[in-house]
Amino acid sequence: MKTILTATYVLLTYSLSIIAQQPAQSAAKLEKDKPSVYVTFERLGKAVDLSKQRMLEEAKKDQKEKGNDVWLRIHNNTCWSLYFSQFSMYAPKRKAGEDAQSWLKSFNILEEGAETGLFYWIVGQKQPPVFVGIDSYTEVALLPGNSLLFSVPREHLSKERAVRVDFRFAWESHLNEPLHAVTFRSYDLDDALKELN
Repeated sequence: MKTILTATYVLLTYSLSIIAQQPAQSAAKLEKDKPSVYVTFERLGKAVDLSKQRMLEEAKKDQKEKGNDVWLRIHNNTCWSLYFSQFSMYAPKRKAGEDAQSWLKSFNILEEGAETGLFYWIVGQKQPPVFVGIDSYTEVALLPGNSLLFSVPREHLSKERAVRVDFRFAWESHLNEPLHAVTFRSYDLDDALKELN
């Protein structure tokens, strides 16, 4: 009985500390005419190589290397933080005069427009889904009203394929909750590229 009470206390303390660390969510600007979570095409360029990620990566932005891979933007159009899986922890750039404790609290909270290496699934009509990632992961948070950038090799969006990214809402626990997903399809890419030409 004492073990159960101790475990319950630890889980409750951990949950409350996570909730307490959630930034204020009321200031988010949401688009009423858009879905709650959606993906848009951003640009072509060189994709992030997930196999070369380190356990702790510094925040990246506007790393526009030339290439033919696909960069996509996930939009959080809800009043909740969303959590995504990736290998690397996300370390924001330390602001001038920011104390170490405040800086550490912002780890794994993605800044607006951050470029990151998310895990995802390749989904095709005539093949089983293929997972792109590894079994060790870190969760990163995308705040309400914000967006993130991630990349996929062009062939992962070849004809009749789609890229699916799983996520969970901040109010959901890690265990026994269904995952949510957002998808970008090859024909979405075709439409976006036609608009560019």
